[in-house]
Amino acid sequence: MVGEARPRADSASGNPVVAYVKNLWRGELPLARVFWTDMLVVGTVVNIAATIAAMLLFVAGAPIAVGVAVHFAPLPYNLLLFFAVWQAASRETSDWSFPAQVIALGWFFFVFVA
Repeated sequence: MVGEARPRADSASGNPVVAYVKNLWRGELPLARVFWTDMLVVGTVVNIAATIAAMLLFVAGAPIAVGVAVHFAPLPYNLLLFFAVWQAASRETSDWSFPAQVIALGWFFFVFVA
């Protein structure tokens, strides 16, 4: 798209996952991708999987601390996705930038509580 910033290539790390996380953190990825794909699809699937795993641990009689740790394990990733959407929306000013930020805040609250 016109005016869309391209993510920086991170040749220092050489690891594409590290480069992708850095681009997320900097808000350099397109808002549509970060919002729809990374946060709503992948982030939600990761949180559902962690919740199911925690429930299975509770049912299996695992210590409560283990189940709680598994349930909250995606929290750093959720924070990364929230900030990535927030920064991408700030950089890409459009009609849906503010709604994307509000939805990201609601999504973060929902996955943290649920």
